Amino acid sequence: MLPTLLGWAKRYLNRPFRWLLYCTEAIYAWYVLHQSLLIALLFWAKPLQLGPVLELLLLLAGTILGCGVLHELLIRRSRVLRPLFGLKSQPRQTESRDVRSVVPDPAQPVQSDSGQ
Repeated sequence: MLPTLLGWAKRYLNRPFRWLLYCTEAIYAWYVLHQSLLIALLFWAKPLQLGPVLELLLLLAGTILGCGVLHELLIRRSRVLRPLFGLKSQPRQTESRDVRSVVPDPAQPVQSDSGQ
C-alpha cells in the first residue's frame, strides 16, 4: 500500500504549486512553534477532560491555527523575529524607481522637443 501511495504522490503532486514557496518558508517557524503551542494547549485542555477524540481535535486545530496566526501576523511582519525563525530579512523599503520611467516603451513613438 505504501509504494502505491508514494507512486500516486509522485504522479500527481510532483509539480510546482503556487503555495509551495510559502510553505517552504514557513516550515521552520512552524517546527519551532508547534511544540510550545501544543504544551500550552495541553496545559489548558487537561482540566476540561473533554475525552480523547474531542481533546485531540482541539489540540490539532489549536496547534495549526496558532502556528498559522503567529507565523503570518507576528513572525513574517517583524524584522527582528524573521531571522530567529529562519526567514530571510526583508530588504529595507527604499524609494523604488519604476522601470517604465527608465526604459522607454518600444511601442510608443518617441516625441522630440525640437518643435517640428
